[in-house]
Amino acid sequence: MDIDLLFKIAGIGIIIAVLHQILTKAGREDQAMMTSLARNDYCSYSYH
Repeated sequence: MDIDLLFKIAGIGIIIAVLHQILTKAGREDQAMMTSLARNDYCSYSYH
């Protein structure tokens, strides 16, 4: 596996984690949950 791909996946994971925290603090738990689910889908498909 290429190391650049790992860095891209990690970078997107960090961005989504920060977005999740911001949305949770803003009281938008439903949208925060959707971003977490989107991250899980992206990471699971990126390895294939």
